[in-house]
Amino acid sequence: MAKQKVERKITRVVMALTTGAILEGKVYLGTSIYDNRISDMLKKEDEEFITLVDVTTSTKEISEGATVFINKDRIVWVTPLND
Repeated sequence: MAKQKVERKITRVVMALTTGAILEGKVYLGTSIYDNRISDMLKKEDEEFITLVDVTTSTKEISEGATVFINKDRIVWVTPLND
């Protein structure tokens, strides 16, 4: 059985968490008109966590370049970065 490749849009973001941590990294968004924005990712009720990859932060608990799974309830704000 052939594996189906899922197309994703990569967007760099900065986000603040309720802990006070500020994280920068990449999120994967869908490519359809219904899931290609950061707000769409945050509103998905069937996914409690988002994945942030290639993370940079001053938080000592997270190593440079890490992949982090973040509970959406802990996000204060998110903004896209223009590359």
